[in-house]
Amino acid sequence: MSEENEIPIRKNYVKIEADEFLYNVIPRLIEMGVEEAQVFEKNEYLGVLSLRELGRKGRVQSETKVEKVVKRLKPVLNTHPYHEIGNKLLTNKIHSIIIEDEQSNAILGIVHGLDLVEKFMPNQDDPAMNYAQQDVQVIREIYSLATAIKIIRTHNISRLPVVDENNKLIGTISSVKIFSVLFRPPDHENVVDPEGLIIDPYSDIVSDFMDDPLPVLPESATLKEVVKEMKAKETDAVLLGSPRKIKGIITLTDLLETISVPEAKAGYYVQVVGEELDDVDVDQIISETSNFLKKFAEAIGDNGRVVVHVKSFPKNKFRNHILFQVRFRVYTNKGFLFIARGEGFGLMAAINEAIERLTREVLAKKEAWKKYINRSIVADFLYEI
Repeated sequence: MSEENEIPIRKNYVKIEADEFLYNVIPRLIEMGVEEAQVFEKNEYLGVLSLRELGRKGRVQSETKVEKVVKRLKPVLNTHPYHEIGNKLLTNKIHSIIIEDEQSNAILGIVHGLDLVEKFMPNQDDPAMNYAQQDVQVIREIYSLATAIKIIRTHNISRLPVVDENNKLIGTISSVKIFSVLFRPPDHENVVDPEGLIIDPYSDIVSDFMDDPLPVLPESATLKEVVKEMKAKETDAVLLGSPRKIKGIITLTDLLETISVPEAKAGYYVQVVGEELDDVDVDQIISETSNFLKKFAEAIGDNGRVVVHVKSFPKNKFRNHILFQVRFRVYTNKGFLFIARGEGFGLMAAINEAIERLTREVLAKKEAWKKYINRSIVADFLYEI
């Protein structure tokens, strides 16, 4: 493999054993400031323990062994293309994974998603706002941890900016921090105050547990500047705008989407990530997406890549239909980037809403298409719609 395509490797990583109890492991990781650890059973690699995922899913039993909650994965090889590794990180909602030498099977270290996007991300001078999530959830510092938990789990996020009464950014509450507060070793399940009353951590206020604010970059920041800031501040998320007016948030997950699929040589490459869906659901998503792409191919481009990010909220139901949220990013060979989101009870309800929004966004760009040399294609397209 040429140096240009060589996968960046970190030699240092945290290793834990599968038969350890969470009440020993989690406090240790939190004290170290580590959100992911590589799990082994003796000398065999099992996968990744992610505190972000545990925090989003809810409280786990402290007596649970790591082997029960580890995300089981095979290591990647040093000969794997970067987009395959990025796809594995993105699909499994992790930031790092063990990498082995293909010939000797010796462990070389870990691959971290931030190193991958720093080296391989295309279009690094693109505006970061084009890739950011613009519906940023925030919380007041006087609200309870219970409210923060509800927002984090409802929106399936891991970072929640904290603002004061003037809507100024003052801190961050994370799923890991909440998890550390609620997690109790077996002999400390009930925490009492000096008067003997049981303390309910859910009623504590956010300001008592928030961390420093996430880094904030101007709305005009580029992807390259975002990656540089993430590495400098050792964070997986950056806010865009100003401390008094947050316009967007861009995460490592958003950046991984840009490198997780190969460039399409013919047609579109459609990737569905975020949830483990059955083949029928994936095929239906690809079919609906393909219909949209075929309809507008002459105007927007006939090849590129599409990333469909799916989130489900099993506890939020209506008539037995689970709430889904989806996000489309469509990268085309004519240089367009289309982003649309959808929400609905039932996967296809969310998909259809997102595609309707994509259609409106495509139509809104019709003036830009008039600059193309082959104006007859544009004219026929505009006449059709």
